[in-house]
Amino acid sequence: MEIKSAAGFPLEFRGEQLGSIGFLAHRRITTEEFALLGIFADQAALAIRNAQLYQEIERYRDRLEQENAYLQEAIAEERGFEGIVGESPRTPGRPAEGAAGSPGRNHRAPHRRDRHG
Repeated sequence: MEIKSAAGFPLEFRGEQLGSIGFLAHRRITTEEFALLGIFADQAALAIRNAQLYQEIERYRDRLEQENAYLQEAIAEERGFEGIVGESPRTPGRPAEGAAGSPGRNHRAPHRRDRHG
């Protein structure tokens, strides 16, 4: 048997060419079959693009998991360091109590005098 007819459609999604689909027949292809091939091509293009987007989301998810693990490890190391050194509540810009140059709990800060008083 020899091929009597052929038909083809591009697989496009929003103007992006994803591939093509063809149909070969040992008889003449009807108008209805040709129309169905077009509908199938549209559905196939949609499914292909959907699968591509799913793979892209999976890559992003994997990357986020890796970055999250890295950040969690960095936070754990930071907390571990604070546990070794100890935490001291302090006001930003001022040394912690007991630090070199700080007044400490039992020391009074030197009194400042104005030139006029």
